[in-house]
Amino acid sequence: MLLLDTKEQHEQIISRAERELSLLSAEEIESHARLQSIDAEQSTLSERQAARNELLSTARATLSQAQQAHSEASTQAKLMQGMMGHADAMEAARLAAHTLTRIGTESASIEARCLDEQEQDQARTESLSSERLTRSERLRTIETERQALQHAKEMAFLAIGNLEHADVQHQIGTIDSELIEMQASLTALQQRRKETVDAGVVRLSPWVNHIAEVQAMIPPRADDTTGTLTRFIALVDGLLENNGNHLSELRRTTPAQQLYNGNFRQIFTINAEDLYLLSSTHPNPDLGPLRRKRDIALVALQEYRATHR
Repeated sequence: MLLLDTKEQHEQIISRAERELSLLSAEEIESHARLQSIDAEQSTLSERQAARNELLSTARATLSQAQQAHSEASTQAKLMQGMMGHADAMEAARLAAHTLTRIGTESASIEARCLDEQEQDQARTESLSSERLTRSERLRTIETERQALQHAKEMAFLAIGNLEHADVQHQIGTIDSELIEMQASLTALQQRRKETVDAGVVRLSPWVNHIAEVQAMIPPRADDTTGTLTRFIALVDGLLENNGNHLSELRRTTPAQQLYNGNFRQIFTINAEDLYLLSSTHPNPDLGPLRRKRDIALVALQEYRATHR
């Protein structure tokens, strides 16, 4: 139960991390969209400022021209006092003064309006700049949080794998223990059977016709010699099976053949020299050649199993 509880805790961590990652992604998308909106609004504010500057420049130039015209008209009227055309000069000066007053009023209105708009836009620009900085900093922290969540998710996934691996090993170990117990029981039963057969031969000694039948029940002798011969027979049977076609398949699919000069069949060849080197009568018994063949065969077995599951 501890395994399941722990596993569930790690699964909850993964689930929560995925949920937080999803929220971060949504927030990131929203922040990027907002930054684009801020950039667009700031661009609009810059265009508005440029338009105001142009409007102010035109209004000020117009006012300057009106002031210049009024000054010239007034001067002309003064200079022509008592002369012919003085009345016309005075009228021109009066009209220039009226025009200057009108343009001055319009210019003052434009100046006031532009100043008010500029103050509003300046406040908005500062607000947008502050928000942009906050959003940009948040995007950086989002990336940091994402990496931390990804790491936590990966660690939880690895932890689940370790727990699963430990549980699988435990289950296999339990079965192995049961197998050992069963093998021990089988060995004990085989020993009891042998003892029963031996006792039966003694009991049936008066009846010769039954002794042969009971003696046939005696298990074959098992020692190092019979074991060697049995394994050799199994090896030959394996080589003969399916006309040796499985060896061709092994030779094609197993890289271990390269460890034996490309001739994988030599691994299955045990010649007289190999056996002589094993002989206890040899002055320098050498197990190297056969051990090398065994090691290569073991590598071949591992490679074959890895690619044929």
